[in-house]
Amino acid sequence: MNSLKEQLEKSTELAHLALTEKEKEELLEDLGKIIGFVETIEKSEMGEQKNQEQAQLSYPQLAKRNVWREDLIDPFEDKEALLEVIPDKKENLIKVKKI
Repeated sequence: MNSLKEQLEKSTELAHLALTEKEKEELLEDLGKIIGFVETIEKSEMGEQKNQEQAQLSYPQLAKRNVWREDLIDPFEDKEALLEVIPDKKENLIKVKKI
């Protein structure tokens, strides 16, 4: 694999950018920091994933349990009272401002 400096040279050539040596050094430093940050995130995500896998092995009953509730239909009974307090309506519909 090409070094970061070689990749930067190729990228600036393809983009038709003229950078001074100082600009290239600054850009390489910034890219190194970005790559280091991404590597830290990747390690963190892998650690979190391993912890989740270990939790599933330790607590298999939690992995199989459905934690979502069923949807319940709760009809609204007093529709007329609601429509009485609405300032702008047409028949049984509520008018709202155009977005």
